[in-house]
Amino acid sequence: MSCPFGAIGEKSEIAQVLRSIQDGNRVHAELAPSFAGQFGPLVKPESLKTALIQLGFAGVAEVAYGADLAIHDESKKLSLLLAAQPGADDRAFIGTSCCPSWVLAARSHYPELAGNISESFTPMVETAKKIKGYDPLAKIVFIGPCVAKKTECFRPQVAGFVDFVLTFEELAAMFLAKGIDPAQLPSNDRLDEASSAGRAYPIAGNVAKAILDQYQANCSTPIEFNLASPDTLRACLDILNQIEKRQITPPPRLVVGMACPHGCIGGPGTLAPIKRAKAAVEVFAKE
Repeated sequence: MSCPFGAIGEKSEIAQVLRSIQDGNRVHAELAPSFAGQFGPLVKPESLKTALIQLGFAGVAEVAYGADLAIHDESKKLSLLLAAQPGADDRAFIGTSCCPSWVLAARSHYPELAGNISESFTPMVETAKKIKGYDPLAKIVFIGPCVAKKTECFRPQVAGFVDFVLTFEELAAMFLAKGIDPAQLPSNDRLDEASSAGRAYPIAGNVAKAILDQYQANCSTPIEFNLASPDTLRACLDILNQIEKRQITPPPRLVVGMACPHGCIGGPGTLAPIKRAKAAVEVFAKE
């Protein structure tokens, strides 16, 4: 997105996904929670599900379901960390794992802090595990705003769950080629697999809020602590630099990094302007 010559581009798996469908595989789509509003203001979430089925997908699942699991997992780890009551100058913190770009950057640039980054599976993988649970032979396609997911799905611990990754841009191209207009399709089959917190995941700041809320709900006497929720890789690395040099007082015990501006709604594979995308996600989360 930043290269002025367009010399760098992500690998597309449109052909591989279509071939898998044509070969008779049960190919399931899992939609990142930032899908709301990406295909136009007239496209309801349920209509998008209908469009995916018409495209040939065997089923459609919400990645926000996996986000809900991640909220619970990260809040438990945070509880254990805070219960240990590290010293005021200790650099121990829980770094979330939902953004692969942030995780790769953190571990590459600050290897001495790498142990603080959660090893939990991302929402994409947790949702794929659910699909595999009721359809073991399923092929899984993650559809979202993120090109870093294309790298994540090649990691050995992820490859067994997620087969392909498409961006919203690529999905829009598939609809166009097939002559499918989601805005003209019925919205009968509801999406109801996730909570409001999981659906609000793609907006910067909401992951930290969800984990904090869950932590407070789990504890009879919650401990107050500092947290950081940077978006853009520059801001993420700046926070880690300050933690390493002990320049933040008190140090954050929870760091929720997102590589894209404003969170996943600002990802490189998106279609909608950020303000419109944010409003659409907020409305869908309330449903």
